[in-house]
Amino acid sequence: MEQLCRLAGVLVMYAVVGPVRTKANGYAFDLWIPQAGLRPGFAYPRVQDACYARKAAISEWRDEGSIPAIVCDTVDEFVSEIAAVTAMVHP
Repeated sequence: MEQLCRLAGVLVMYAVVGPVRTKANGYAFDLWIPQAGLRPGFAYPRVQDACYARKAAISEWRDEGSIPAIVCDTVDEFVSEIAAVTAMVHP
């Protein structure tokens, strides 16, 4: 049975976590979930803060065992994993 949980009011089966990237107003990581699409992350003024927030979010999901999180270190990997999950969820 697939695990489900709620993230920001949306029922979630999988989460694909993007790398920390430079944004117009700081550093952020994006999250993609099949049910809601791309969710832009909060922009932090320091890259260290964005990295910490990303690690904390991933750790929380894994500790709870609630969301199978696919963690990506590059934008190319992020795009590829989104395509793979989309194909799995919507064959």
